[in-house]
Amino acid sequence: MGKTKRALNRATAGVTAAADAADGPAPALRIKALESELAVAQARIAVLESARDETVNRIDWVLDSLNGALQRLD
Repeated sequence: MGKTKRALNRATAGVTAAADAADGPAPALRIKALESELAVAQARIAVLESARDETVNRIDWVLDSLNGALQRLD
């Protein structure tokens, strides 16, 4: 997860720096920077959703395992 975030940040750093360097960044440059930030945010959301899904699956597995163990004790 960390590598993905760092790679995305590196990819957008140049566009954001160029947009911030001018007194009033040109609208097209500012739009490009915002699009880059949006892409980074969307990628991060995808990573977080994947991690959440994996966590939910692991919790389900543990609960099923505990339920099976309890049934074997009866």
